[in-house]
Amino acid sequence: MVSQYSIWAKTRKSQHLRGLSCDTDLQIPEGLLILYRYGNFSLNSSTLEKYICPKHRDNLGIYWRRQQRRCQSTFHPTNSHAKVERGIQAQIAKEIWMDSGVYIPVGAGICNACRRKHLPTSEESKKFIQRDIDQFMRFSACSNTYSLQEDSFSQTSNGQEISSQNICSMDTDESQSQSDKFSSIAESFEAINSQLTKNWENTSKSARSYYTRKARECIELVLSIMAPCQEDILLEKIQINSTQEIKKDNMTASVMEAFQNTSDSRTQTQILSIIVNNHTKTELQTLIPGLTINKIDSARKHALVSGPGTVLNQPKIYRMKL
Repeated sequence: MVSQYSIWAKTRKSQHLRGLSCDTDLQIPEGLLILYRYGNFSLNSSTLEKYICPKHRDNLGIYWRRQQRRCQSTFHPTNSHAKVERGIQAQIAKEIWMDSGVYIPVGAGICNACRRKHLPTSEESKKFIQRDIDQFMRFSACSNTYSLQEDSFSQTSNGQEISSQNICSMDTDESQSQSDKFSSIAESFEAINSQLTKNWENTSKSARSYYTRKARECIELVLSIMAPCQEDILLEKIQINSTQEIKKDNMTASVMEAFQNTSDSRTQTQILSIIVNNHTKTELQTLIPGLTINKIDSARKHALVSGPGTVLNQPKIYRMKL
């Protein structure tokens, strides 16, 4: 399971990240890096229940290599031919995902000019990565605790139960620890610079990004205190069903039509990979009725490994003599 991955050995991790020129002072667990490269920047307890085979663990882990040589930053102009200088660090990759919803794997190439544009917010983005690391380790600890409790329960003979006194003491200690944790997080949380007084439509792009990130950070912090290891469940319960508000542009509509007009499974995966990273799984299932989670995961894997919309096993075209 992803939650069972331990922190890399320092030498092995440093060699891999240094080779891609994206090393950082943050101690990123292997499982968290794999989730980032899989395109999952929103960490919750359900993501840690996923299993991964050794082959894909290597391909998304220390044996991952760049698929493209051009700069992958969203700031990069289409007509620019600037050379790649470094690799995209974890904090920059998550910043791009939070700002624009575009998935870029950790270690992808970035030119010097685009890297400098990310520097002003790089330190702030590090806080998001550190919070993900803390949540990942906490989820892993919860997973290990649950598994140990199940093992101990299965090994108990004659259905022996814990005394009520022990249960009360455990609940008291847990409530105290939760209170202490809330106090520490409240102290470490950086307050917003100012309130949003303008209309959202008249607000600049940078201000929108700032308030969006702060709002997401507040929500995740509160849910982590209220329901440790179950933030995703609680968030799902309080979210408003806004399926009718999903915006479809011309490309999305064309992709949906092409997907529904073909019955070949491989072709459907290639078509779906064009927009699979632009929407959540729930939104995709709303846009395309009958779409399965397995098909979405296959399309995301195709977009990651081969590229969005890349055709596999292209037919050979032979030149005919005249």
